[in-house]
Amino acid sequence: MKILSFIFAALTALFVVGSSIALAQPAGAVSLAYKLEKGKTYRYASHSEMQSTQTMMGNEVTSTVFSHTVLHILVENVDKDGNITYVWAVDSATTRIQNPRIDTTFINPEGLIGKRTRSVMTKFGKTVSTAPVDSIILPMGMGRRAGSATPSFMEFKEVATKLGETVNHTRVDTMDQPGGKIAVTYSISYTVGEKVSKSGYDCYKIPYKGTTSYLGRGTMMGMDMVTEGSGTVSGTVYFATKEGLLIESETTSQQELTTAVTGQQSMTIPTSQTVKTTITLLR
Repeated sequence: MKILSFIFAALTALFVVGSSIALAQPAGAVSLAYKLEKGKTYRYASHSEMQSTQTMMGNEVTSTVFSHTVLHILVENVDKDGNITYVWAVDSATTRIQNPRIDTTFINPEGLIGKRTRSVMTKFGKTVSTAPVDSIILPMGMGRRAGSATPSFMEFKEVATKLGETVNHTRVDTMDQPGGKIAVTYSISYTVGEKVSKSGYDCYKIPYKGTTSYLGRGTMMGMDMVTEGSGTVSGTVYFATKEGLLIESETTSQQELTTAVTGQQSMTIPTSQTVKTTITLLR
């Protein structure tokens, strides 16, 4: 069953479902651009629930992962082009994993809390670079589920968008998994909708939906692994244009994945997953 534990840890790395949302500013349209202030600290809370069904060697295993994380973002610099350099770290994290083999909860693991990462993004939310400042060491069996609470800034496509107009955007992300990497392609369509009040901010409500595709390779316990699959994603983002802040986002994603394992043992592991995530700016 050790293989199952490692496979589960690898697959939980997939569920950082980001969204690609963007706007520019023609006459009468809305401008969405991040305006994070140098020297200021922002705090976000992330809550997610993952339901996963995995079949291995004829046995079906259903797992549930609940995760609640609070992180802070310290803005180090904003250059003349609006590019933002920030350092972020997790302040608190609780992750509960339930399946027929285990029911365990990880609370504020020492190897995660306060460990810093430095990132640079454009004012439209496109990541330019990311590099660890401190080493992150997660407990065995936790996988990278807590890592799903990384700053989830929406990437804005630099196009002129009017209210009610639908915009299509495609983005490719690469994520680490044990022994390798996974490439995730997002094809998203979104619409800038009505103006609403959210957490005391005047925000634009931006519903979106789209598809995702996955392709990853890695090595575990001397065996080669290839993961591929596809899915859907939908949700709503609330963005305060005056402050240039993501106030809240709600996301639901579904994936159908297949992992082929070759080497000492050979097997094919299909996995179905549903993930619901809410991210909220804390005052």
